[in-house]
Amino acid sequence: MRTITKIPEKWHFAVAVVILTTVMLLSSCLLDADTPSPFPSPSPDATSITASPNPTATRPLPSPTPTLQPTKTPSPTATSTLPLPTRTPKPTRTPRPTTQPTATLTPVLFPTLDVAQMETFIADRLADNGGCELPCWWGITPGETSWEMALQHFAAHGIQVFEDGALGLHYQIGRYQGRPTYTDLMEVNLDQADGIIRRIEVRNNGYYPALQAQFTTLWQRYALQPVLVRHGPPTRVFFDMTIGAPCIGSGIFPTYDMWVIYDDQGIAIRYSGLLLYDHDTWAVCPVFGQRRSIEISLWSVKDGIAPPDFAAGVYDPAGDFSVYGFLPELTTMSTQTFYETFRQSAPQACIEIPRTPYEGEESVSPDTPGLSPAEESALLVDRLLNAPCELPCWWGITPGVTAWEDVQRMFLSYGKSVSREWESADWGTQHKVGILGRQGTYPFDYVVEHVFYEKDGIVTLIGVHGHTPGWPADEWPAPRYFAQDWNRYALSQILARYGKPTQVLLHYWSEGDAPYSLGLVYEDQGILIEYMGLAHGEYTEGNYYPDYVIMDIGVAHFTDINIWLRSPASQNSMEDVFRAVGGGYLGLLPFVSTPTLEEATGMSVDAFYEVFLSPEAELHLRAAGKLGDYYP
Repeated sequence: MRTITKIPEKWHFAVAVVILTTVMLLSSCLLDADTPSPFPSPSPDATSITASPNPTATRPLPSPTPTLQPTKTPSPTATSTLPLPTRTPKPTRTPRPTTQPTATLTPVLFPTLDVAQMETFIADRLADNGGCELPCWWGITPGETSWEMALQHFAAHGIQVFEDGALGLHYQIGRYQGRPTYTDLMEVNLDQADGIIRRIEVRNNGYYPALQAQFTTLWQRYALQPVLVRHGPPTRVFFDMTIGAPCIGSGIFPTYDMWVIYDDQGIAIRYSGLLLYDHDTWAVCPVFGQRRSIEISLWSVKDGIAPPDFAAGVYDPAGDFSVYGFLPELTTMSTQTFYETFRQSAPQACIEIPRTPYEGEESVSPDTPGLSPAEESALLVDRLLNAPCELPCWWGITPGVTAWEDVQRMFLSYGKSVSREWESADWGTQHKVGILGRQGTYPFDYVVEHVFYEKDGIVTLIGVHGHTPGWPADEWPAPRYFAQDWNRYALSQILARYGKPTQVLLHYWSEGDAPYSLGLVYEDQGILIEYMGLAHGEYTEGNYYPDYVIMDIGVAHFTDINIWLRSPASQNSMEDVFRAVGGGYLGLLPFVSTPTLEEATGMSVDAFYEVFLSPEAELHLRAAGKLGDYYP
């Protein structure tokens, strides 16, 4: 594993055990805790093979109830020679249209830009910030620029400014329930008092695909490394980590928001990413664009304007699902060390934040030093060949035969800690091993997590999770070694070696744009191979849930490969494993809906087998949305 800045535990934060049958708190918990993307995904390529769902399969859908937000009162404004448009509030949680309902606008009284011109305007301004440096934004400086000057400035470029200070970076895309609907290209809000701009808030809009597709390029000026180089060491760094929630199930990973704050300059920038989970730590490895989201807050220091309340957006401030605080509260790393580490174009460390063990959890630490990054990578490359083993044997460990003590001794010799997590009458005692990391793209090309279940000192079930930490960002650099190192477990290789599977199971979310799992079950051999990737929804206008969920199946589309191996004496079937504990990288929640391939798509196991014997095969699986799982 890559050398990580090791930080001793200072504060303890409760990390709840997710109670499978009771924790159903959120009605619409999504991948990034936001509303699902309102843009319909493109139809499958006509030249690709497409499987259609079985029309007889069904499952009832919940009916979302529309609600309206209270009317927003415009902020006070100074007298202006320009007429200012006003806007009315937008509804939330209405049945899903193909476009996102936003504000209703009054007619514009001066020429405005069309969509292409607006995109060009935004791209040009993001490239050089309009010729100024933060806390100035596009020529507007908090504490210096007057409200009147700001109105004239943007009017000259064909940009509206609403009474509440929002820039009209939007366009009409249709009508919904008799009202015009608009989408924002991005959000810029000017806050003024006494005729002077005092604060500016900037956010990208994750629902505007034309600009989101270029996120890392357009926003590169505001990435962490160039910001640190231009502005120096920050005064504070704030972390907000969502480490567990009812929505964290298969492939829905823990996330972080990191605010880098310059109190003396009136600048704060929020970066978002995916946490790497080790059984005793949370690792923050900042990579720009891993989650395509950014927020910039600028304020007038000389006017005594207070910085934002960075804890205001914490998901679960009084509960067990969030860990948050400033850098010295969570770690012993100084802001200077943070600055020196991440001002480098290729950082060599992550921030490791200790995780408070669950009640009853125990951990055994190695007596020997860990492997170097190069040694750990070489170990993975060699052991993934699995010689001289054959599944269900893994790295010399055979379910139903190998003693747990021998397994623990082997991983301790690699410098990995081993934990005892919990006990279950059905599954035995669960143990986890510290992650192994393959070097390549920072922070890792991929990581491997091992989970073992044992009864009476004998291993009964093995779980191996191969995970590319960059997923699900489209602009994350493609793994250099994942497909190569895991080639032995590629779909075509598994089918050629073990033949036609007993069953092919699916798991996907009815919300559409979220991970899917494709499980190949070999019941007699005690083998389950799970392939994961990103699905997208196909919607009918006005529907919140997709009619179909499209899953791209093939080597280029898989982000995770999970392997589950059980003892022949186990009372649990491999289908039980897929539903109960095969839930991806974290495996915290069981699957509720796991239709067979034929139920969901109409494709038989025989046809699937014939197609994917070819290593080059790719398939668009078009599965019935009504058979998908719902976020709890």
